[in-house]
Amino acid sequence: MKPHAMRTAAALIACALPVAPAMAQDSGWQYSASIYGWLTGMKSTVSTTFGDVTTKISARDVLSNLDIGFMGTLEARNGRWSLAGDLIYSDLSSSKPTPFGVLFGSADVAVKMTVFSGYVTYRVTEDANRSVDVAGGLRGYAADMKAVLSAGTLPARTLADSRESWVDPVVGVRVVWTVSERWNLTGFADIGGLGIGSDLTWQVLATADYRLNDKWSLRFGYRYLEFDKPINGRNVNLALSGPIFGATFRF
Repeated sequence: MKPHAMRTAAALIACALPVAPAMAQDSGWQYSASIYGWLTGMKSTVSTTFGDVTTKISARDVLSNLDIGFMGTLEARNGRWSLAGDLIYSDLSSSKPTPFGVLFGSADVAVKMTVFSGYVTYRVTEDANRSVDVAGGLRGYAADMKAVLSAGTLPARTLADSRESWVDPVVGVRVVWTVSERWNLTGFADIGGLGIGSDLTWQVLATADYRLNDKWSLRFGYRYLEFDKPINGRNVNLALSGPIFGATFRF
């Protein structure tokens, strides 16, 4: 991740911290803020006149290239209702042999993406061992994507080279299981798009949360985010996935 992008994203979350405790005392709102590193693998498929071109970056590739994504979340809860915001940034590139033999040398894909999701959630059930929230909201994307077939027998061909921004409606569900005094398990999934922005978008997030004290928790888990969308007249499927690690502060 580019350092200036991480600093900017972290600052947006941090700016809320000095103000929110006073608001919580006055209104009964409770807040939590989380920041994560994300070892972001990527799989992309771009349609061409010659057939689909698929490239993939594994978690091992991410480590070797020192590519890392950033995630930050901020949630405000009052009773059964909460407002939540989730920010993702990743900057990845991949080069793989094409399935077209000697026609093109390789497929090169570079994606720089910022994704923000905002949700309103409602707690439908809660007991000593489990809570369930339903969620509805919007997910906005700002993506710089370049896909090129490098020269072989045929000249190099650019499949996509543009900045795209769009917004998808999403609905989701979150379940939190209390395993012990220290450990919780959290699962979240959403789906949306419906052709309004993406043809389809969905994600899953699963974490194990270790409570250090009343304020701080450590979180470890896995996230997968995918969308299908026409870009420059070509169908593009992009999936970001990989392990996450971070910390949550409650106030």
